Amino acid sequence: MKNHWTDFWNSGHTTTFGAYFEKGYEGPIGAWWQQILSGMEEGQTILDVGCGNTALLTNLLQDGKALKYIGLDVADIQINSIAQEMLWQAVYPPEILSGTGAEEVPLASAQVDQVVSIFGLEYSDLSRSVPELFRVLKTGGEVNFLLHHASSIVTKMSKKAVDEYIEVDIRQAIGGLQTIEDVLRSKGKAALKQSPEAEGARGQINQLATRYLSDTNPATANATMFEFMTQILKFFRVLNQGQEQRQAFIDDLGREFVSYRLRFEEMVSVAKDKAGISEFQELCKGAGIEMLECKEIYDEKGLLAWSLAGKK
Repeated sequence: MKNHWTDFWNSGHTTTFGAYFEKGYEGPIGAWWQQILSGMEEGQTILDVGCGNTALLTNLLQDGKALKYIGLDVADIQINSIAQEMLWQAVYPPEILSGTGAEEVPLASAQVDQVVSIFGLEYSDLSRSVPELFRVLKTGGEVNFLLHHASSIVTKMSKKAVDEYIEVDIRQAIGGLQTIEDVLRSKGKAALKQSPEAEGARGQINQLATRYLSDTNPATANATMFEFMTQILKFFRVLNQGQEQRQAFIDDLGREFVSYRLRFEEMVSVAKDKAGISEFQELCKGAGIEMLECKEIYDEKGLLAWSLAGKK
């Protein structure tokens, strides 16, 4: 899981579903987070599981409450730029456990007052991570989780993205760019139009662009392939750049869309239906966490997530 989420966070996103939460975690999630903060005392420690690029740290710094923040993520992540600019005001410097899974948390037992997770914990091996979170939680400490819901708008969008991923056309387009690059590298730009291979590849790319870019109706367009072909055509803007830059463009684009598919497939696979959330609650109870609340939360677009709260 690590690599495709590392690519996602390194691209600058601060929330799990970049397009849906492009303004950060606001609305019901923002209210959920503020309620947690209001119940904590200054100097207490909060562990953010699956912290990504630390969107919750940003909110914490904006709130101004003096809490000890520990962010943990299996991906290679860093503090986002907005939070970076506010670190000077932090009473307690945040600690980031990058490249670290929730199954083995490198913290002493009974060190944390609050464990939170927004669309993060469910990606872990819950049979190992839940007992581990119980271990690092102080007696009387609390847990608050938002988990992907199998019927949420985010899960539905993820399923749609997976269905729209046409691998054969993606491979053909990437291969076409590589053919053009190989001709450009060996014979120069002037030879492109005289090369049957390069012209054939350009023709295939144009056919794919026509197929996926001609439909701009959100109800019928293939949004995944629309975005992909938009990125493919940007290659022709960098033809005058150096060989290394052009090859990096092709390699990065291919890796980006493989990661794209893997992320959405994984989102769908970890989403919990009613049976799944019941199993999760039983797992928490078995680890020693008293479950106090389990409910569905909504925003203006519909069902958003499962919200669970518990106490050690």
